[in-house]
Amino acid sequence: MSTTEDETPAHNLPDNDPCGRAGLPRKLSELRAKLSHKAKQEPKFRFYALYDRIIRFDVLQAAYALVRKDNA
Repeated sequence: MSTTEDETPAHNLPDNDPCGRAGLPRKLSELRAKLSHKAKQEPKFRFYALYDRIIRFDVLQAAYALVRKDNA
């Protein structure tokens, strides 16, 4: 069983914050919030299919930017 983006309600990220939380792109912040919400609502749920969420170009790009920033 895997999650879909429609399973959890929209989270209240401010409309005037295009980067979302922690300087991440808004779309990635929303993904993190939805996964967090699902994990908190169903503690016994197991996320077996997260690879497709991690390997996305925008996720990898944000991770690379954070690593570069930390090593600068």
